[in-house]
Amino acid sequence: MKFKIGNANGDLDIFACCDGHLIFCECKNLEVTPSDAKVWGDVATQFIETARIAKLCQGSVAILASRTIDYPQFIQDRLKDELKESIPYLLLNREDLENGYRSGEDKNLMLDDLLPSLFPETPRVKSETDSGNPRTIQFGVRAM
Repeated sequence: MKFKIGNANGDLDIFACCDGHLIFCECKNLEVTPSDAKVWGDVATQFIETARIAKLCQGSVAILASRTIDYPQFIQDRLKDELKESIPYLLLNREDLENGYRSGEDKNLMLDDLLPSLFPETPRVKSETDSGNPRTIQFGVRAM
């Protein structure tokens, strides 16, 4: 998705609405990238910007998905230091992406496991007066 904020243009690799939550995702290959390669700093910078945009848009979670075996510790530390508690984030590696779940967990990782708040709306019960028209969920984002 392409976007513009003020005079700055940007793009998101994946932008999704899941159960009323806005999800912002940056995707990278990095499968054969050494852990000491300079590109890791660029990846971290780009993901921090993705997380900043997610927070600005009242997103629920920012995700960095990569086919790397694991994220270098200095990158994990930098993200933890710079993002702190500003927005929940998740780093998905090759194993996570190929399996479709986080290995070693007692259960599959669910969206609610990442979010600090409950579902933003009360589920609608279909009634006889239901028009069947689409609903609108307001996320509080202002057009710029």
